[in-house]
Amino acid sequence: MLLTETQKNGLTEFTKMALARRTAASLSELIGFPVVVHVSNVSLHPLSGLLTEFSALLPNEVATIHQLFTGSIAGDALLLVDYYYALMLSNVFRNNSEILPHRLDASACEILTEIGNVVLNAYLGMLSKMLQRQLSFSIPSFDIEHLVSLTESLTLGKNEFRYALVVDTLLQFHDKSVPTHLVFVSGVVSISCLIKAIETWASIAIPCS
Repeated sequence: MLLTETQKNGLTEFTKMALARRTAASLSELIGFPVVVHVSNVSLHPLSGLLTEFSALLPNEVATIHQLFTGSIAGDALLLVDYYYALMLSNVFRNNSEILPHRLDASACEILTEIGNVVLNAYLGMLSKMLQRQLSFSIPSFDIEHLVSLTESLTLGKNEFRYALVVDTLLQFHDKSVPTHLVFVSGVVSISCLIKAIETWASIAIPCS
């Protein structure tokens, strides 16, 4: 399954709308000064190929905020942040100190979980509205793991072929930029339903050039 240029453009524009306004406003309220959310790329990969595609981008431990969603579409929603950038992100929200801690403590993990909750709920909420169907979300969980362990856990116990829809984002705080990766993992039926719904949305929301 590959994205056509039209599908990719529609997914990109939808994601910008879902994240740039609502998420930025919520994060700005949390941190106390303006946050800008940039969407740099949207791509679709077989889950089995996620490790190959992103091992260079996420070679170290990854801070992972994970949420399950069910309804007319179902799957896993995750926010992935490289460990170094997770330290920077939690530090900005906590005290904006220039000196980074060496490890994520309990307070930092709580902050990152809340950030992930804001980002994931904004996107899933927009999807629910667009599909005009109720989606149920689980309470987000936090973990620190390597990409190989993460992909194995998302595959474990699943008999269906799964895809990962990856949205590369950049969170901008004053002079700091933190790259993050928003990932949706689901089966062929749910991914196809999602793409079709966004295609329909794009045909109405994006004017033809």
